[in-house]
Amino acid sequence: MNIINDTVPGNSSIFEKIVGRLLRPFYKKINALSNGFTSLDKRCLVYMKTTPFYRKGNQHSNMWETRQIVYILNKMGYLVDMVSPEVDNYLPKDIYDLFIGYGSGNSGKYFYKYSMSLTKAKKILYASGPEPTLSNRLVRERYDQFNERSNLEAPYIRVSNIDFKKFISVADCIFCIGEKNGFSFDSYLKHKLPIYPILPSYISESDPNIVRKKNHKHYLCFAGSGLICKGVDILIEAFKNMPDYHLHICGPSEEALNSYYADLFKTSKNIRFYGFVDIEGSQYKELINKCSFTILHSAAEGCVTSIVENMSRGLVPIVNYECGISINGFGYLISNNKNKVQAIKEAILETSSISKNEYERKVNLTIKASKKYSKQMFTKYFETALQEVMK
Repeated sequence: MNIINDTVPGNSSIFEKIVGRLLRPFYKKINALSNGFTSLDKRCLVYMKTTPFYRKGNQHSNMWETRQIVYILNKMGYLVDMVSPEVDNYLPKDIYDLFIGYGSGNSGKYFYKYSMSLTKAKKILYASGPEPTLSNRLVRERYDQFNERSNLEAPYIRVSNIDFKKFISVADCIFCIGEKNGFSFDSYLKHKLPIYPILPSYISESDPNIVRKKNHKHYLCFAGSGLICKGVDILIEAFKNMPDYHLHICGPSEEALNSYYADLFKTSKNIRFYGFVDIEGSQYKELINKCSFTILHSAAEGCVTSIVENMSRGLVPIVNYECGISINGFGYLISNNKNKVQAIKEAILETSSISKNEYERKVNLTIKASKKYSKQMFTKYFETALQEVMK
């Protein structure tokens, strides 16, 4: 199995960021990507972020995945052109055999427009998250609950404004990031299109020197943008009344959440907010060595890659169903049948009280389970799905 060579360090250096900003305007459209392959007798248009082609690191696993998708297409005989979601007033020529594009969120706002122009192409809707109408409802609920609790007016983040019915009407199939028969996969069943599950990848291989003897009272919450829809506020509400248990929060700031919990972040002895943390940096490694569990209570996910990343480092997952990860036999599922804060408290008490031997067993099973999210498995899932579609 061919995996694209991607050994450049992470993109956290100031120099690389500056270079990226300078290159960005020139990479909104990229033509004739071939990865050195010849005899490319078919053409594919990929409608995804072009960032991975001018910033070489892996701030998120989807950076590598986008490069790998292009590599797979080249290997299968396609010359690839790319157009970024940032591009407006663009209409592709009707010269393509295949069109793959974002379609489940605002980044895919032109999926219908481009599809209508590509009359000859097979059209694959690439869904990185759950069905938008469901996702929007669940995300809005989280913000409404936070606003009621805080008496603030936090704006909705990660809510899409697309006509998904139109997208579905022109798509031939869906490539869904997530487990087969999982939360995200099942959310698309009602549309009666072929659905192909694609498991995301973690960035780095597991560390063979994982620290296993830890204090079971330290929990790592690693979240992306939109901390409220990721459930960070709910975790804070649970941990703030459990002073013997420690919550370590990593993720980009969200103004309303930071404002509401500003005093708590300054004074709390058991809750710490780190802001954005580079997973290839020393601070992330320190947190991995300190924490025993990785925890999240997200509103809606395709398959939450931050948990996948932490699992590959040996942290036992504690998640709700909507995180999109199957954790049977090794992780802990936060109940949906009760008050969210209370359900998290119960999960904390249960996990912190397990024996050292049981924890060791859980770690071993977690690492083993994380292997299905490797780069090799992402490649296998994507290649298999593409071969099936293009029969």
